[in-house]
Parts: sequence; structure tokens; C-alpha cells
Amino acid sequence: MAWSNVTPFFKSHLDALGYSEWSEGFFNIDNMPETIIDKSYHLTVSGIAGDKQNQTDQESTVEVEIRTIHAGFRYPAEAITAAVVGSEDIMCAVVSPLARTITTGLLNVVFNSVDIAPIDNSNDNAVVVTHTYSVRVITAV
Repeated sequence: MAWSNVTPFFKSHLDALGYSEWSEGFFNIDNMPETIIDKSYHLTVSGIAGDKQNQTDQESTVEVEIRTIHAGFRYPAEAITAAVVGSEDIMCAVVSPLARTITTGLLNVVFNSVDIAPIDNSNDNAVVVTHTYSVRVITAV
């Protein structure tokens, strides 16, 4: 598996869960259109580190950061509840042994953390959830 195949792996699972991709290069909430403010995601590869190597393979750890947006509309607390439920759904989908083992070159997907915060300091009607994962990849060299 190539490093460039890591983001499509996550995108396919997020799309299947009903999320819409916000495909900006970098996450900037000020540029996000209001039409996709609920149940959207932004995906970033935040780092790549080399691990073991042999004559034919290079193992790497690709750090992935997913940000999901959840709107509370009239009831901001509902955004937090939706964020917690949605985060667990995403985690279960991407760390599933079936998902990990059928993808060639993907050695493992490890859940690291979820952080839930207001969309910005002056607006708590929606939340931004930052998910982090470590993905072990084997690349033929």
C-alpha cells in the first residue's frame, strides 16, 4: 500500500457513514460553507514516520487527523451527543479487523484520540471533533 492510499481508505468509510467531505487543503473553519456545516469531515495526513525495513519492504506509520463537524441547531447539547456517537461509529468502522485485513499493504489502524470542542469561541451551536489515528503501512521498495 502506498501512503497516498491511506486517505482513500478513511474517505470510503466516512462516506459510507453519511459524512460529506470538505476538501480544503488545510482546515480553516472560516472558509467552510454553511451548507455542509453538519456531518462533514476534513481529512489530513499530519505526519509519516519510518519504522522497520528489510530487503523488499519499508514499514511506516502514517498519522491521520480527521475533523468532523456536528451542528446542534436549536439545541447545542445535541451536537455533542451526535459527535460522541459519530466518533464511535467512525472508530468502529476504521479499526474493524475486516476493514484492516482486506486492504493490501495496510498493517494496522490504531485509534489514538478524540477531542470535542466548540466550532469557535463565539459559537457553541456546533462542534468540531478532532480524531487521530496511526496507520501502519507496508510499502514494497
